Amino acid sequence: MTPQLWIAVGFTALLIVFLMITFFIKDTSSATQYKTLRFLTSFCGGVAGIFFAGEALISYSKGMADGTKLTLSGTAGFAVFFILWLTYGHRPDDNAPPNIKMSFPAGWTFEQCAKAIGKSQNSPITFSSFSQEQLDFKLPQMDINAEDINQALNQLKHYIDGTFSYTILQNDGVYTIKVIEG
Repeated sequence: MTPQLWIAVGFTALLIVFLMITFFIKDTSSATQYKTLRFLTSFCGGVAGIFFAGEALISYSKGMADGTKLTLSGTAGFAVFFILWLTYGHRPDDNAPPNIKMSFPAGWTFEQCAKAIGKSQNSPITFSSFSQEQLDFKLPQMDINAEDINQALNQLKHYIDGTFSYTILQNDGVYTIKVIEG
C-alpha cells in the first residue's frame, strides 16, 4: 500500500467515525450546526476521494424542475465533495407541515369544522361517544391558527362555550375526538 492510499484510508475512517458521532449526538438543531455538518461531511468525503482516485475525472449531471440541467465535472475529490453537498438530506424541521390557518363562517357545525381541519392535513378525523346534537353544535365565525392538527382541534374548545368537553387521541395519523363524560 502506498502512503497516498494510507492517507485515503485514514480520511475514510475519519469520515466514518465523524458520521457515527454526529448520528448518535444528534445536535443539529440549529440551521448553522446543520450547515457545518453538511460541509464537514462533504469535505471529508472529498479529501478521501482525492487520495483514493488522484487525478481521475468524474462528471455529474442532474435535471432541475424547471428543465435546466446542472452539470459538474472535476477530479474525483471535487466531484465527491459536490455530490455529497448536493444530495445531502434535508433537516427534519425543513419538512415539517405548514401551520394550519383556516377561517370558518358562522353556522358551521363542530363536526364540519373538525373534519375540515383534518382534511387540510390529509388526516382522518373520527368521533367517539358524541351525540348527534353535539356533532351538530353550531359554531360562530372563527379563525384557526395552529402549529398542528391537535392544537387546531383544541382551539375549537374556545367556541363551544363549555357545552361539552372532549379529548383528542392520535394513532397512526388518525385523530379520534372523544367526549369526556360528566
